[in-house]
Amino acid sequence: ISAFVHVWFSVRLVPYRIHPFSMRILRAGSPFVRRGLPYVISGTAASAAGMAVPMVILSGGNMDDVGLYRAAFALMVGYAGMVFVALEADYYPRLSSTHNHPERMNLCINQQIDVCVLLVTPLLILLTLCLPLAIRLLYTGEFMSMTTMALCATFYTFFRAIMLPVAYTPLAKGKSIVYLCVELAYYAVFCLLVWLGWRFGGLAGVGIAYSVAALYDLAVALIVYGRLYGCRISAGTIRLSVVQFFLLAVNVAVCFQPLLWLRLCVGVPLFIVSSIYSFQLLRKRIRENREAQSRQAQAEIRGVGDRINPDTIKNVAASSAESAVLGLMMIYEEYRAAVASGQIALVADDFFTAFGRRAFEAVMELQNSPTGFLHALLGQAFTPDEMGRLQQMEQ
Repeated sequence: ISAFVHVWFSVRLVPYRIHPFSMRILRAGSPFVRRGLPYVISGTAASAAGMAVPMVILSGGNMDDVGLYRAAFALMVGYAGMVFVALEADYYPRLSSTHNHPERMNLCINQQIDVCVLLVTPLLILLTLCLPLAIRLLYTGEFMSMTTMALCATFYTFFRAIMLPVAYTPLAKGKSIVYLCVELAYYAVFCLLVWLGWRFGGLAGVGIAYSVAALYDLAVALIVYGRLYGCRISAGTIRLSVVQFFLLAVNVAVCFQPLLWLRLCVGVPLFIVSSIYSFQLLRKRIRENREAQSRQAQAEIRGVGDRINPDTIKNVAASSAESAVLGLMMIYEEYRAAVASGQIALVADDFFTAFGRRAFEAVMELQNSPTGFLHALLGQAFTPDEMGRLQQMEQ
């Protein structure tokens, strides 16, 4: 009922138009297919690899082993991985806006790695330290045998915190084929390592296979994307990653000990040290980022100017206001429909900058076209740098 009501009012406000056999529309949408298809294939390969692991375990085990594997995976990979979902929401647009500037791109990548590592490491230390309690709270005591696998898979999440910011580089540069090849190679190696781990180490071997596969993926991403696109991890990022890895490794080693007092005496101080270290560095990174933005804004006000939108320095407040309006129009269909129907009296001459007028005219032209508004089609009228500015308006 909710879907029916939503569609009914949406279609009345914005009539649904479709021309599936129009060659012009198919040609206009071909960039979506070329760039999106490899990403879809990669997602399919990821799903296939995820389905292959229970099959491998069933080949030499039983459903109890599969249940223990799924529980350990959800605890150490799924729950901890939610941090990445929250952090990556705005990362890809920021990375895409810097794809033509190697220094800015590397700065963006290293900043994302710093944040991911500093946030996820204290979480992993706390999770491994409280693993027996978490298993009893979320499952039952019968699942305690999955503890070894969960501890062995801890480094999978840590290595992904470093790898994921680098992995988005080819997508930001529009090289989805390169991304697909690297991902397919990873899933092939991942399946092989899981098979070897299960055969020679059981569930603990599967956990080790996850961590080794993540390390392999990180190494390949750094080597391939470093040679192709100049991706480099800074000395500061390497230093903080090594420190956090050492703290995590010591905690995992201690968690293998059966003595509770030993785990607490060592694990709690490690968690406190990791948390304080992360807090201090994050606060320092935030302060440095604010200072850099302030210096950039002051430089523009002094007359250095904005290469993409040079009219900005004439009236910074008006330029910021029109950026907010354009951002709302690009994000929300109802705003575009209201402007197109005349419910909101807004025309190109209302915009202060020439870039704002161009953006408004392009958005409304697409809105009134048979295909409707599609953000990627703006690339036909704007340069990559200008597209990066438009993406910043949507944040």
